[in-house]
Amino acid sequence: MLERISKVYDDEATKRRSRGQRHEGYDLVQEVATFKARVQVLSSKRVRKTSERRQSGITVPFLFANRFWMPEELNYKNRRWEFADGRATLGVEQDSHLVRYIEWKSYTDKDGRGDSDIENDIMKLADLFGAEERPKALRVLTFLGILRDKEELRFGFIFKPPHYIENIEPADELERGISKPRLPQTLLECITKGATSKASGIFPLGDRFNIARKLAKSIYVMHAAGWVHKNLGIVLLEIGFWQSLQSFGENMASDWDDNGSSGCERQRSNLIQLVKNELPGQVGKIYAQAVEACLSASRNDSDAVTREKLCWNVCAVLDQCVA
Repeated sequence: MLERISKVYDDEATKRRSRGQRHEGYDLVQEVATFKARVQVLSSKRVRKTSERRQSGITVPFLFANRFWMPEELNYKNRRWEFADGRATLGVEQDSHLVRYIEWKSYTDKDGRGDSDIENDIMKLADLFGAEERPKALRVLTFLGILRDKEELRFGFIFKPPHYIENIEPADELERGISKPRLPQTLLECITKGATSKASGIFPLGDRFNIARKLAKSIYVMHAAGWVHKNLGIVLLEIGFWQSLQSFGENMASDWDDNGSSGCERQRSNLIQLVKNELPGQVGKIYAQAVEACLSASRNDSDAVTREKLCWNVCAVLDQCVA
Protein backbone atom coordinates (compact mmCIF):
# COMPACT_ATOMS: atom_id res chain seq x y z
CA MET A 1 0.00 0.00 0.00
CA LEU A 2 2.71 2.45 0.98
CA GLU A 3 4.63 1.63 -2.19
CA ARG A 4 1.56 2.42 -4.36
CA ILE A 5 0.98 5.73 -2.55
CA SER A 6 4.65 6.62 -2.93
CA LYS A 7 4.51 5.87 -6.66
CA VAL A 8 1.41 8.06 -7.09
CA TYR A 9 3.12 10.98 -5.36
CA ASP A 10 6.32 10.45 -7.35
CA ASP A 11 4.40 10.41 -10.64
CA GLU A 12 2.50 13.57 -9.75
CA ALA A 13 5.68 15.34 -8.66
CA THR A 14 7.31 14.39 -11.97
CA LYS A 15 4.35 15.76 -13.94
CA ARG A 16 4.31 19.03 -12.00
CA ARG A 17 8.05 19.45 -12.37
CA SER A 18 7.77 18.82 -16.11
CA ARG A 19 4.94 21.35 -16.49
CA GLY A 20 6.88 23.91 -14.49
CA GLN A 21 9.99 23.41 -16.59
CA ARG A 22 8.02 23.80 -19.83
CA HIS A 23 6.41 27.04 -18.66
CA GLU A 24 9.76 28.35 -17.48
CA GLY A 25 11.24 27.43 -20.84
CA TYR A 26 8.49 29.25 -22.76
CA ASP A 27 8.98 32.35 -20.61
CA LEU A 28 12.73 32.27 -21.22
CA VAL A 29 12.28 31.94 -24.98
CA GLN A 30 9.90 34.92 -25.00
CA GLU A 31 12.25 37.00 -22.86
CA VAL A 32 15.24 36.14 -25.01
CA ALA A 33 13.39 36.90 -28.26
CA THR A 34 12.50 40.38 -26.99
CA PHE A 35 16.03 40.96 -25.73
CA LYS A 36 17.55 39.71 -28.97
CA ALA A 37 15.46 42.17 -30.98
CA ARG A 38 16.51 45.01 -28.67
CA VAL A 39 20.20 44.09 -28.99
CA GLN A 40 19.92 43.92 -32.78
CA VAL A 41 18.49 47.45 -32.83
CA LEU A 42 21.37 48.65 -30.65
CA SER A 43 23.86 46.90 -32.92
CA SER A 44 22.40 48.55 -36.03
CA LYS A 45 22.49 51.96 -34.34
CA ARG A 46 26.12 51.41 -33.36
CA VAL A 47 27.12 50.48 -36.93
CA ARG A 48 25.51 53.64 -38.30
CA LYS A 49 26.91 55.94 -35.62
CA THR A 50 30.40 54.41 -35.84
CA SER A 51 30.40 54.99 -39.60
CA GLU A 52 29.26 58.60 -39.16
CA ARG A 53 31.89 59.30 -36.50
CA ARG A 54 34.71 57.80 -38.57
CA GLN A 55 33.70 59.88 -41.58
CA SER A 56 33.99 62.90 -39.30
CA GLY A 57 37.38 61.77 -38.02
CA ILE A 58 36.06 60.82 -34.54
CA THR A 59 37.56 57.57 -33.23
CA VAL A 60 36.81 57.94 -29.51
CA PRO A 61 34.71 54.98 -28.25
CA PHE A 62 31.16 55.68 -27.12
CA LEU A 63 28.35 54.04 -25.16
CA PHE A 64 24.61 54.07 -25.69
CA ALA A 65 23.88 53.24 -22.06
CA ASN A 66 25.57 54.20 -18.79
CA ARG A 67 28.76 56.27 -18.86
CA PHE A 68 32.52 56.45 -18.85
CA TRP A 69 34.06 56.80 -15.40
CA MET A 70 37.08 58.98 -14.76
CA PRO A 71 40.08 57.17 -13.18
CA GLU A 72 40.07 59.54 -10.22
CA GLU A 73 36.52 58.47 -9.31
CA LEU A 74 37.71 55.04 -8.16
CA ASN A 75 40.52 53.77 -5.98
CA TYR A 76 41.31 50.47 -7.72
CA LYS A 77 45.10 50.10 -8.06
CA ASN A 78 45.74 48.14 -4.87
CA ARG A 79 47.11 44.78 -6.05
CA ARG A 80 45.72 43.04 -2.96
CA TRP A 81 42.21 43.66 -4.28
CA GLU A 82 42.81 41.77 -7.54
CA PHE A 83 41.48 38.27 -8.19
CA ALA A 84 40.83 35.89 -11.11
CA ASP A 85 44.53 36.10 -12.05
CA GLY A 86 44.35 39.88 -12.38
CA ARG A 87 41.40 39.84 -14.78
CA ALA A 88 39.20 41.49 -12.14
CA THR A 89 39.57 43.71 -9.10
CA LEU A 90 37.55 45.51 -6.50
CA GLY A 91 37.71 49.27 -6.16
CA VAL A 92 36.30 51.88 -3.81
CA GLU A 93 34.25 54.77 -5.16
CA GLN A 94 35.82 57.97 -3.86
CA ASP A 95 32.62 59.91 -3.08
CA SER A 96 30.34 57.20 -1.72
CA HIS A 97 33.01 54.82 -0.32
CA LEU A 98 31.07 51.97 -1.90
CA VAL A 99 32.93 48.96 -3.25
CA ARG A 100 32.68 48.34 -7.00
CA TYR A 101 33.48 45.18 -8.96
CA ILE A 102 35.68 45.80 -12.02
CA GLU A 103 36.28 43.27 -14.79
CA TRP A 104 39.04 44.08 -17.27
CA LYS A 105 38.87 43.76 -21.06
CA SER A 106 42.08 44.38 -23.02
CA TYR A 107 41.82 46.23 -26.34
CA THR A 108 45.27 45.26 -27.63
CA ASP A 109 46.00 43.33 -30.81
CA LYS A 110 48.39 40.38 -31.08
CA ASP A 111 51.33 42.83 -31.17
CA GLY A 112 50.24 44.51 -27.94
CA ARG A 113 49.01 47.71 -29.60
CA GLY A 114 45.64 49.37 -29.11
CA ASP A 115 43.07 48.22 -31.67
CA SER A 116 40.04 50.40 -32.47
CA ASP A 117 38.04 47.43 -33.78
CA ILE A 118 38.51 45.59 -30.49
CA GLU A 119 37.50 48.77 -28.69
CA ASN A 120 34.30 48.85 -30.69
CA ASP A 121 33.57 45.19 -29.87
CA ILE A 122 34.05 45.98 -26.17
CA MET A 123 31.60 48.87 -26.47
CA LYS A 124 29.08 46.50 -28.09
CA LEU A 125 29.40 44.17 -25.13
CA ALA A 126 28.90 47.12 -22.79
CA ASP A 127 25.72 48.02 -24.70
CA LEU A 128 24.52 44.46 -24.10
CA PHE A 129 25.14 44.65 -20.34
CA GLY A 130 23.63 48.11 -20.18
CA ALA A 131 20.48 47.23 -22.14
CA GLU A 132 17.19 47.68 -20.33
CA GLU A 133 15.09 44.71 -19.21
CA ARG A 134 17.76 42.07 -19.61
CA PRO A 135 16.53 38.49 -19.15
CA LYS A 136 16.99 37.32 -15.57
CA ALA A 137 18.72 34.22 -16.92
CA LEU A 138 21.64 36.38 -18.10
CA ARG A 139 22.61 36.76 -14.42
CA VAL A 140 24.82 39.81 -14.78
CA LEU A 141 25.38 42.24 -11.92
CA THR A 142 23.98 45.75 -12.32
CA PHE A 143 26.21 47.44 -14.87
CA LEU A 144 27.37 50.94 -13.92
CA GLY A 145 29.64 51.91 -16.81
CA ILE A 146 33.20 51.72 -18.11
CA LEU A 147 36.59 52.88 -16.92
CA ARG A 148 39.46 53.30 -19.39
CA ASP A 149 42.93 52.39 -18.17
CA LYS A 150 45.23 53.99 -20.75
CA GLU A 151 48.40 52.70 -19.11
CA GLU A 152 47.36 49.04 -19.41
CA LEU A 153 45.37 49.48 -22.66
CA ARG A 154 42.22 48.01 -21.17
CA PHE A 155 38.66 48.87 -20.23
CA GLY A 156 37.15 48.10 -16.84
CA PHE A 157 33.52 47.03 -16.77
CA ILE A 158 32.17 48.43 -13.50
CA PHE A 159 29.42 46.52 -11.69
CA LYS A 160 27.49 46.94 -8.48
CA PRO A 161 28.43 43.96 -6.26
CA PRO A 162 26.17 42.26 -3.70
CA HIS A 163 25.35 44.22 -0.56
CA TYR A 164 27.75 42.33 1.70
CA ILE A 165 30.64 43.27 -0.61
CA GLU A 166 29.49 46.77 -1.58
CA ASN A 167 29.40 48.36 1.86
CA ILE A 168 32.65 49.13 3.62
CA GLU A 169 33.23 51.16 6.77
CA PRO A 170 35.37 54.28 6.19
CA ALA A 171 37.66 53.21 9.04
CA ASP A 172 38.25 49.85 7.39
CA GLU A 173 39.00 51.55 4.10
CA LEU A 174 41.64 53.77 5.69
CA GLU A 175 43.25 51.06 7.81
CA ARG A 176 43.05 47.87 5.77
CA GLY A 177 41.21 48.59 2.55
CA ILE A 178 39.03 45.82 1.22
CA SER A 179 39.54 42.72 3.34
CA LYS A 180 40.38 39.43 1.67
CA PRO A 181 37.11 37.70 2.67
CA ARG A 182 35.24 40.27 0.54
CA LEU A 183 37.04 39.21 -2.62
CA PRO A 184 34.73 37.16 -4.88
CA GLN A 185 35.81 33.70 -5.98
CA THR A 186 35.50 32.43 -9.52
CA LEU A 187 33.85 29.09 -10.16
CA LEU A 188 37.23 27.64 -11.11
CA GLU A 189 38.72 28.86 -7.82
CA CYS A 190 35.89 27.18 -5.89
CA ILE A 191 36.44 23.93 -7.80
CA THR A 192 40.21 24.00 -7.36
CA LYS A 193 39.92 24.83 -3.68
CA GLY A 194 37.41 22.02 -3.17
CA ALA A 195 39.64 19.50 -4.92
CA THR A 196 42.76 20.38 -2.91
CA SER A 197 41.20 21.04 0.50
CA LYS A 198 41.62 18.43 3.21
CA ALA A 199 38.04 19.04 4.27
CA SER A 200 35.40 18.15 1.70
CA GLY A 201 34.93 21.23 -0.45
CA ILE A 202 32.83 19.48 -3.08
CA PHE A 203 29.46 21.12 -3.61
CA PRO A 204 26.44 18.82 -3.16
CA LEU A 205 25.21 17.28 -6.41
CA GLY A 206 21.95 19.24 -6.37
CA ASP A 207 23.88 22.51 -6.03
CA ARG A 208 26.14 21.53 -8.92
CA PHE A 209 23.11 20.79 -11.11
CA ASN A 210 21.70 24.18 -10.18
CA ILE A 211 24.96 25.96 -11.06
CA ALA A 212 25.13 24.12 -14.38
CA ARG A 213 21.53 25.01 -15.27
CA LYS A 214 21.98 28.68 -14.48
CA LEU A 215 25.27 28.84 -16.34
CA ALA A 216 23.85 27.13 -19.43
CA LYS A 217 20.85 29.46 -19.54
CA SER A 218 23.10 32.48 -19.17
CA ILE A 219 25.27 31.27 -22.05
CA TYR A 220 22.11 30.62 -24.09
CA VAL A 221 21.11 34.28 -23.67
CA MET A 222 24.61 35.37 -24.71
CA HIS A 223 24.41 33.17 -27.83
CA ALA A 224 21.00 34.59 -28.71
CA ALA A 225 22.38 38.11 -28.37
CA GLY A 226 25.24 37.33 -30.75
CA TRP A 227 28.06 36.59 -28.29
CA VAL A 228 29.38 33.06 -28.78
CA HIS A 229 30.87 31.04 -25.93
CA LYS A 230 32.52 27.83 -27.18
CA ASN A 231 33.71 26.15 -23.98
CA LEU A 232 30.45 25.42 -22.17
CA GLY A 233 31.18 21.68 -22.34
CA ILE A 234 34.53 22.12 -20.57
CA VAL A 235 32.91 24.08 -17.73
CA LEU A 236 30.08 21.55 -17.37
CA LEU A 237 32.67 18.77 -17.24
CA GLU A 238 34.54 20.56 -14.45
CA ILE A 239 31.31 21.12 -12.52
CA GLY A 240 30.37 17.46 -12.92
CA PHE A 241 33.65 16.05 -11.65
CA TRP A 242 34.27 19.11 -9.42
CA GLN A 243 37.81 19.09 -10.75
CA SER A 244 39.65 21.50 -13.00
CA LEU A 245 40.59 20.36 -16.47
CA GLN A 246 44.27 20.69 -15.55
CA SER A 247 43.87 18.05 -12.84
CA PHE A 248 43.27 15.33 -15.47
CA GLY A 249 46.78 15.56 -16.90
CA GLU A 250 48.53 16.94 -19.96
CA ASN A 251 46.43 15.01 -22.49
CA MET A 252 43.34 16.80 -21.21
CA ALA A 253 44.71 20.11 -19.97
CA SER A 254 46.18 21.73 -23.09
CA ASP A 255 44.46 24.96 -24.05
CA TRP A 256 41.15 24.24 -25.76
CA ASP A 257 41.28 25.78 -29.22
CA ASP A 258 38.61 24.41 -31.55
CA ASN A 259 40.63 24.99 -34.72
CA GLY A 260 40.28 21.58 -36.32
CA SER A 261 43.93 20.61 -35.74
CA SER A 262 44.88 17.01 -35.03
CA GLY A 263 45.92 17.97 -31.49
CA CYS A 264 42.57 19.58 -30.82
CA GLU A 265 40.71 16.55 -32.16
CA ARG A 266 42.77 14.21 -29.97
CA GLN A 267 41.97 16.31 -26.95
CA ARG A 268 38.29 16.34 -27.87
CA SER A 269 38.32 12.54 -28.25
CA ASN A 270 40.07 12.08 -24.89
CA LEU A 271 37.55 14.31 -23.14
CA ILE A 272 34.56 12.58 -24.72
CA GLN A 273 35.89 9.18 -23.65
CA LEU A 274 36.39 10.52 -20.13
CA VAL A 275 32.80 11.76 -20.09
CA LYS A 276 31.41 8.46 -21.41
CA ASN A 277 33.42 6.24 -19.10
CA GLU A 278 33.56 8.14 -15.82
CA LEU A 279 31.14 11.06 -15.63
CA PRO A 280 27.85 9.04 -15.46
CA GLY A 281 29.04 7.45 -12.23
CA GLN A 282 29.51 10.92 -10.74
CA VAL A 283 26.43 12.80 -11.94
CA GLY A 284 24.24 10.38 -13.90
CA LYS A 285 23.70 9.65 -17.59
CA ILE A 286 21.48 12.68 -18.33
CA TYR A 287 24.07 15.24 -17.22
CA ALA A 288 26.83 13.29 -18.98
CA GLN A 289 24.83 13.38 -22.22
CA ALA A 290 24.60 17.19 -22.02
CA VAL A 291 28.37 17.47 -21.56
CA GLU A 292 29.05 15.05 -24.41
CA ALA A 293 26.75 17.03 -26.73
CA CYS A 294 28.72 20.20 -26.04
CA LEU A 295 32.11 18.58 -26.51
CA SER A 296 30.99 16.83 -29.70
CA ALA A 297 29.99 20.12 -31.35
CA SER A 298 32.68 20.67 -33.96
CA ARG A 299 34.18 23.66 -35.64
CA ASN A 300 31.61 23.13 -38.41
CA ASP A 301 28.82 23.81 -35.90
CA SER A 302 30.12 27.27 -35.06
CA ASP A 303 27.46 29.39 -36.75
CA ALA A 304 25.34 31.40 -34.34
CA VAL A 305 22.02 29.64 -35.01
CA THR A 306 23.48 26.14 -34.57
CA ARG A 307 25.25 27.09 -31.35
CA GLU A 308 22.11 28.76 -30.00
CA LYS A 309 20.04 25.64 -30.69
CA LEU A 310 22.67 23.41 -29.12
CA CYS A 311 22.76 25.59 -26.03
CA TRP A 312 18.96 25.51 -25.77
CA ASN A 313 18.93 21.71 -26.05
CA VAL A 314 21.57 21.48 -23.32
CA CYS A 315 19.44 23.70 -21.09
CA ALA A 316 16.45 21.40 -21.66
CA VAL A 317 18.50 18.30 -20.78
CA LEU A 318 19.96 19.89 -17.63
CA ASP A 319 16.44 20.76 -16.48
CA GLN A 320 15.87 17.02 -16.10
CA CYS A 321 18.76 16.63 -13.64
CA VAL A 322 17.52 16.38 -10.07
CA ALA A 323 19.31 15.43 -6.85
